[in-house]
Amino acid sequence: MNQLKDAGSLIHSENSTRYPFVAQDRVNSLFGHQIHCVLRLVGFVDMELLVQAYRVTLDIEPVLGCRLAEENQEWFWERRSDLDMLNGVSIHETDDVETQLKAFICAPSDARVDPLISIRVFRSTYDLICVKCNHACCDAGGVKDYISLLSSTYNHFSSSPNSPPTVPNKGRRDQGIVFDQLGYDNLLEAWDASETQPIAKWAFPFDPSTEQKLWTSAYRFQPECYRSFQAFNRLHGVSFNDLLLTAYYRALFSITRSYGAGPMPLPVTMDLRQHLPNGKAKAICNLSSSMNIEIEVFEHEPFLDTLMKVNRQTKKAKNPRLGVNGMVTLETLAALNYEELKKTFHMSMEEGIKSKKSNPILSNVGIISDQPIFFSDVEVIDAYIAGPIMMPPGFLLLISSYNQNLTLSTGYDASSVKEEHVELLLRTMASELILAVS
Repeated sequence: MNQLKDAGSLIHSENSTRYPFVAQDRVNSLFGHQIHCVLRLVGFVDMELLVQAYRVTLDIEPVLGCRLAEENQEWFWERRSDLDMLNGVSIHETDDVETQLKAFICAPSDARVDPLISIRVFRSTYDLICVKCNHACCDAGGVKDYISLLSSTYNHFSSSPNSPPTVPNKGRRDQGIVFDQLGYDNLLEAWDASETQPIAKWAFPFDPSTEQKLWTSAYRFQPECYRSFQAFNRLHGVSFNDLLLTAYYRALFSITRSYGAGPMPLPVTMDLRQHLPNGKAKAICNLSSSMNIEIEVFEHEPFLDTLMKVNRQTKKAKNPRLGVNGMVTLETLAALNYEELKKTFHMSMEEGIKSKKSNPILSNVGIISDQPIFFSDVEVIDAYIAGPIMMPPGFLLLISSYNQNLTLSTGYDASSVKEEHVELLLRTMASELILAVS
């Protein structure tokens, strides 16, 4: 475990130009995923201040100002030499915000070349800010941390334009901080062999295609629905996650016609920061794992019956070491040579396409910010996170909320996954939720 404990330190501490490509970064980099946070303001942002704040955040969180580099078959994060010339913030004036936003979200990004963080402002009668974050450097929890950092840095320069540079964050970014907190000294000790690993039994419908059309879909609930969901959860003693997972399960069983096929597994992502003091990591990073739920849904089964099955499973899954086996698996994979890791990844994808089985995933990243977000005196009145665009056979639904606006979003390859199937999934979930609380 010593290697894990040292993994967050600088490779070249004397000049701080290289940083470790830690386990979660290595594995996430294989997918080429981006995570986006969309912020709607009541007015307009000061572009000069936004550019200044963006540039300083890349110094406060040094890895965010890096590119992925390789030397002698060793991969690492290397500080960019062009940070002061980097075109990481742009503005587009448009009357068609949604079309332009979707194009930005669907645009790929290469961690070896492109900025790990980029920002686009879509200006119409108001400003809509989209922050694009490369999943190789941070997960949705890290994205939320970055939004907080960006807005607070912007506000700092708004009130104190001549303030000195901020000291870089030296916090660790590796899983070792969680292993340490839980008291594990080695991977063997951390592994729980009694914890069963689910096999792939189903998938969201897809037909393999040689073409590629990256696309996103979303469904948004208004605050009155959010409050109804909260009241329903209190009445039945369940969590928001239980409610959402129940609707997701029921919609998936309906669309895939899996009734009678037995229990189906569904991984639910979890934030490993919950194991840390105050639920926070000291640096922006990837720090996620998953818990595995497996239930059967019968045709015409009442919503409450499914909900109680989900609730029992989630209570059983939650324990003080939740997500640890996933961490051990990632460390084991990341120990492979990077080229070997790529081969393992591609073989897994090919097997999933061949078998047409890859368990759908739910990622409920929760509330983006407990407090209203401001850029100076301009308030963010609405926000959501758009999850990574998954390639078949994978499928992930990401759920986020802000200011009591709840959003379901998913990204997919529309040449393989039919848009009408995705829209049906979202509508079915919405219908299940609204009918359940009515």
